[in-house]
Amino acid sequence: MVDENIKQIREYLWAKYVDYAHHGDDIDEEAALKTLEEYHLAHSVAVDGETYYLGILYFEVAFLQPEPEMLYLARAKRILERYRNRSGESDWDAIEDRIEEATDALADLLPKKRDALIGVVDKELDEHEQVAADTVEDEDAGPKVEDGMVFVTSGTFLSGANKTSKDVKGFWIDQFPVTNAEYLAFVEATGYRSPKFWSEGRLREPEAPVVGVSWYDAFKFAAFAGKSLPSKDQWEKSVRGTQGQAYPWGDEITPELANYEQDDGSDAIEVNGTYPGNVSEFGVRDAIGNVWEWTDSPDPQDSEQRVVCGGSWCDPASFVRVDEHLAAYPKDKYDNIGFRCVRVAKD
Repeated sequence: MVDENIKQIREYLWAKYVDYAHHGDDIDEEAALKTLEEYHLAHSVAVDGETYYLGILYFEVAFLQPEPEMLYLARAKRILERYRNRSGESDWDAIEDRIEEATDALADLLPKKRDALIGVVDKELDEHEQVAADTVEDEDAGPKVEDGMVFVTSGTFLSGANKTSKDVKGFWIDQFPVTNAEYLAFVEATGYRSPKFWSEGRLREPEAPVVGVSWYDAFKFAAFAGKSLPSKDQWEKSVRGTQGQAYPWGDEITPELANYEQDDGSDAIEVNGTYPGNVSEFGVRDAIGNVWEWTDSPDPQDSEQRVVCGGSWCDPASFVRVDEHLAAYPKDKYDNIGFRCVRVAKD
């Protein structure tokens, strides 16, 4: 999880440089920059995708000097560009405006010097990512259940209807889908927008999976929590296990094992833990039925969409198989799509 000091710095930066509503005490921004630098040396973007805070602070601190610090502007530009490419967010002014201004400032340098500076920064960022990946928790060190997450071991599993063998490195995944209570804590801490249906007074049961969130919303929550969204293969392996069965528990499904084929509207969403038999060999719970779950994987048929897995309360049994999936556009918000998060582990 992201520690309190990092959270406080992020909240300050969001309020001052993103929301432009800062009214609290100022902090030493150069000291905060050092803190974020040290944090991201030990946390790869696969673990914590919220690197844009570091990019924003590099940009702002660059102009605290009598002359703009070009190294900081180069770092800001490349960090923010990497964030944009990874997240797919290409229309967020807080990022786009700073990339443009940093690019314009760097354009004043001689081309050879500018290219050399960018090259140094890219090498630096690549090395930082490798160091961070090497320091992620070893899968054999410590317990296999931690902070509400369960460990999925490295190795092969049988994927899809054809049961194709695939290899996936070890990772941690949330035992249950993210709840309304967990999402509310994120909203209150960051000022981020609430899920679509909360304003209507619906779908707010604290221990039920949060729905009415887009892929972008899920991505932001995961980054705030120091995690990321699972790939389709990570999700499938964690839920299906290693035996290639149709459901986490076997090849047959009954209403006692999962929430599906309901016609009572979205109020049919159940709280986490309602179906104790809905559990995989790795300890992943409630992944089948109740709500679809966002993944980080583009749909093979339409790369603009993201794969969703698991089926939901309103789907037939044929849709809630582990080897089935649908897709939705990243901005879509439905009353039957939620999500859970992953955290990588060193193999």
